[in-house]
Amino acid sequence: MADLNSRFLKWRTSLTGQVLIRFWISLIIFLSLIGGIQYRSLHSYLYNEIQKTLTQEFVGISTESQQWLAGAQAVPRNLPDLNQGHLVLLYTPNGVLKASLNRKDTQTNSLLGERVFLRTFIQSGKVSLVVRTLPSGERIMLLLEPIYRPASRQLLGSAVMVAPLKLTDDVLRQYLRVYILTAISILFIGGLFTSYFLRKPVLPLANISKISRQIAEGQYALRIPEERAPAEIESLRLALNHMLDKMNSALKTEQLAKEQMTRFISDASHELRTPLTSLRGFLEILERSEKPDPGTIKIAHQTMLKETERLIRMVEDLLMMNRLAQAKIEASPLSHPARVEDVLPDLLPLLNVISGSRIIDFQKSEITFPLEPDELKQILFNLVSNAIQYTRDDGQINVSGYESTGEVSLSVSDNGEGISPSDQPYLFERFYRGISSRKDRNKTGVGLGLAIVHDIVQLREGRIQVNSELDKGSIFSITFAKLSENLQGSDLTHLLK
Repeated sequence: MADLNSRFLKWRTSLTGQVLIRFWISLIIFLSLIGGIQYRSLHSYLYNEIQKTLTQEFVGISTESQQWLAGAQAVPRNLPDLNQGHLVLLYTPNGVLKASLNRKDTQTNSLLGERVFLRTFIQSGKVSLVVRTLPSGERIMLLLEPIYRPASRQLLGSAVMVAPLKLTDDVLRQYLRVYILTAISILFIGGLFTSYFLRKPVLPLANISKISRQIAEGQYALRIPEERAPAEIESLRLALNHMLDKMNSALKTEQLAKEQMTRFISDASHELRTPLTSLRGFLEILERSEKPDPGTIKIAHQTMLKETERLIRMVEDLLMMNRLAQAKIEASPLSHPARVEDVLPDLLPLLNVISGSRIIDFQKSEITFPLEPDELKQILFNLVSNAIQYTRDDGQINVSGYESTGEVSLSVSDNGEGISPSDQPYLFERFYRGISSRKDRNKTGVGLGLAIVHDIVQLREGRIQVNSELDKGSIFSITFAKLSENLQGSDLTHLLK
């Protein structure tokens, strides 16, 4: 019993059950309305026919009734023209029953015992129609017709026409039973057909539920297959598949972010450990020496200063990378679109310190880039300083700008040692250092400069490319849409200060 109740509850709460219950409720209301209207129509029709029959019977005996009540003619014992079961009661004006007439094959109705009712009924003195239930349970229809003397309109008495309603009520009850049985059959058969025809439209929902459970268990690559279904279910399938694609993309992005964070922490730890180990080693040497050699002290101080500056640069670069990663582009115009000439006064002193005898040629141009001045200065400093590290002392570095249809570009080229093809795909990753950088201890970069350039360019909706050949040099090219087509962006100046 408990299992049956559980199955019924499950069916009742299912989509098929809900549709069937609502279908049955709607059908019951509809059939009840139709049945009620038809029953009332049939009831009125049958009762009206009986009333017409009684009226016709009275018309047929109206002349004789006047003579019977006036005493001009003897009252017969029965009337053959009456219908089966019909009865005629003749009353004097003072309510005394003068005669009771029926057919030979019909016995006198038990109505004769209803004297009190009949006396009250005939006292109205006008045509009246009433349906009455006798103590025996029999239902009858009574039609009262006053009888007048034709010449003087003197009331001679009344005729009460009586008709039993048993056959009529039996017909109505039979109709009601047949209609109820028919309605129940319609509900049952309609429920079966509806349940059968609902199986196919509901089947895609069952498949969606099944696949959703599998996805919830970790099978994120699954998708709801395309199949014929109602428009609403098809819309649901498309929406769910779109949501699953977005969710899968978000999961992959999260996984990639976790991997990048793990690699970032590992690389940062490795890069920080080298200068810290160097600092600790020199401090231990100075601590163990009671009277350290002045030359040793000078070398230690210089090395420790160099490593400290390297740590400071690394921390500043890490802070910059974190700020760029958290920055979001807001829909506001650039406050100060910059040209290369605008940032040279601040940029050249920084580059002259590290350039040595290398030639740095800034080609004059009036091109305006969709960058704030500090952003442009940061990009140029990182690209040129990177080129300085990989260019011989007698090398040359060129910085130029040019424009084409709808675009402006910035190029930094050198004639240095070039970049290995195996390193080029990873140049803009954090802490990535090429093979030559890892082998040459004089190259003090930690692999964040190009990553910072790449993030700034992406935030400004630009693109950066590199072309390089070993022993021939490298060219870094940055391209943006012209200001007339790229007026939106956020002010990242505060990030670069």
